[in-house]
Amino acid sequence: MKRMVKISRDKGFTLIELLVALLITGILLATISSVFLMSQKTYVHSEAISNKEGSITNVETNLQKVLAVATGVAISSTPQTALKESYSIGFKADGTCEEVIMTLIVDSAGNPVLDASGGKQYSRIDHAIPQISNITVQVTGSNEAVTLNYGLIPIDATMTTLSGGVVMNNIRQSNNNFPAFIQGALNGPVKQYLVLTLVDME
Repeated sequence: MKRMVKISRDKGFTLIELLVALLITGILLATISSVFLMSQKTYVHSEAISNKEGSITNVETNLQKVLAVATGVAISSTPQTALKESYSIGFKADGTCEEVIMTLIVDSAGNPVLDASGGKQYSRIDHAIPQISNITVQVTGSNEAVTLNYGLIPIDATMTTLSGGVVMNNIRQSNNNFPAFIQGALNGPVKQYLVLTLVDME
């Protein structure tokens, strides 16, 4: 009889042991889920910043490419929309930043497409850039070696300002296309555009 009682006591867990095990499991699951949720929030926030930085970096790349080959540079209250190749970046009246790109349309052989009157045809691309709050520009250098320094200031204060300078190879006093401005901020009381014109392909 003693032996049977001993065997029945060795089977299973006590209620207290079961409750302690459930409590420990619950604490571990809560910790793991909070760490998971925290990492998800960090990932989503990092992805959003990365997308914004990517957009501003693309704008900087466009600006650098055009500055190196521009044949004209000016600050204007409107983007360039005349029938010529150009790149304009600046701010609309409501303070929204935008790029306006005018490009020559060419056929498969690389020749300009002409309209009915024999004039060249252009395409216009308007691209809103809501991540930029302001753009600063400053002309430095001599009359024959001009550098345009820029700053692309993001709206998100956690991001850094992208800034740099590009030598404008075709802008010089001897070409009579030296900029009429020294420096400026495009999103001030007056909304302005940096307008860069290019030489059309013949």
